Amino acid sequence: MGNAAAGRMAGGGHILLKTILYVLARMWFWFKAGLCLCAALAVYVYIFRLYHGSVEKLKIHPKPANPAETAVVAARSLKGILYDQSKGRYNNLAGRLGMIVCIDVPRLAYARAGMDLDALLRRDYAVHPEYYRKESAGNTPDTPFFFRRVRNLRSYCRANGKMLLEGAEPRPGDLVFFGIMHVAMVTEVDGKGYFRLIENSPDTLWTVEHGWETWANNSMCRLLEPLPSNPVGDHP
Repeated sequence: MGNAAAGRMAGGGHILLKTILYVLARMWFWFKAGLCLCAALAVYVYIFRLYHGSVEKLKIHPKPANPAETAVVAARSLKGILYDQSKGRYNNLAGRLGMIVCIDVPRLAYARAGMDLDALLRRDYAVHPEYYRKESAGNTPDTPFFFRRVRNLRSYCRANGKMLLEGAEPRPGDLVFFGIMHVAMVTEVDGKGYFRLIENSPDTLWTVEHGWETWANNSMCRLLEPLPSNPVGDHP
């Protein structure tokens, strides 16, 4: 009986060891599969979801024949680029990796169209610093966030007569301000009270272009030469 019991215990030990080895092998398999998936995801994000350029120092292109059209094309090329949830904090780490904030959409699009929004704000501040609200962390062209603060761009538009009059129809390339913390850009207008806009925000997670919507001229600014409206029929 003793030998039989010992045999059964040994057999049980072998089964337990084989079970442990099997579990470890499966865990190793899924660990490697997870690593491959993470690597594939990282490659996908790098290629398709990050901006491959600087959002701190804009590259200004020569002015094209139709700046508004060029700006719209450039803005659409940013679709899918991830939103920087840190909003430029931590020494703009996420921005250096290729993520952007809402104002970067018009900044980069306008730069492609030959307009340097950063230089525009810098020149205006030198003449009219009173247009720009004071900030506890500083709000001058020498501070890190000056050119990426929506309220500064909005202050420029308001103080320099660039805001659209109430009832005026927007045009592609126009800026749409939502309060002082968010800005989007018009991409298409159908001439019947509907328009499309492109934006990047914490809610959208990445740059998206919205479908046809009715517009209300609450706070719109025009800085670019107009692109003619493109009637495309009825919209719901």
